[in-house]
Amino acid sequence: MNYINVPFHNNSSEQAIRMVKVKQKISGCFRSQHGAKRHSVLLSVIETAKKQHINTLKAIEILLNGSLAFSG
Repeated sequence: MNYINVPFHNNSSEQAIRMVKVKQKISGCFRSQHGAKRHSVLLSVIETAKKQHINTLKAIEILLNGSLAFSG
């Protein structure tokens, strides 16, 4: 309640994890633990980039180059 720029609800967090649930409903599961981890990391990067108003493709490119760091 002290910070006006912090929302008082968690709707954005729930929407961010919605794609995992959609993936689970469509395909049932991941084929491997490695695939599930990769999906989680990629989804996390995409959602963080969106929230920080960074071009999603640029964030993925930076991730693949190994120099990704979001400002806090």
